[in-house]
Amino acid sequence: MPSLIPVGAHRRDQPIHLIRAHHPAEAEAIKEAAARVLRGERIRSIAFDFNDRGIKSKPVAGGRWAGSTLRRVLVLPRIAGLREHNGEVVGEAAWPAIIDRATHDRLVGLLDDPSRRRRTSAGPVGTRSSVWSTARRAAGR
Repeated sequence: MPSLIPVGAHRRDQPIHLIRAHHPAEAEAIKEAAARVLRGERIRSIAFDFNDRGIKSKPVAGGRWAGSTLRRVLVLPRIAGLREHNGEVVGEAAWPAIIDRATHDRLVGLLDDPSRRRRTSAGPVGTRSSVWSTARRAAGR
């Protein structure tokens, strides 16, 4: 089972809390994605581009980027050099930031905007199946 290390970091036989170096290729990909999202590019397009260019994600995701994976990475406090515990930022991290806090705050504000959320319900909306089931209920079937 692969060990999970902070995104953008690389191991060098140290416990996670002692990691002080970024994985150069991954850190550059994160910086690029952040800049592209803030310029208005869609996360999914960036993920497709990274896959086409052979830029790998962590092994947990099978090495391929998805829009949801990239979004999760871009809102992680650790990429801004912040330490998190139970979902709360508790202070500065021991590792250097990949992007500055102002950029991270802009990303989080943009990506957490409810108007960006897509409908995730699997139920039918305005389809014949919903009309059919309504008609069947009305007929007592």
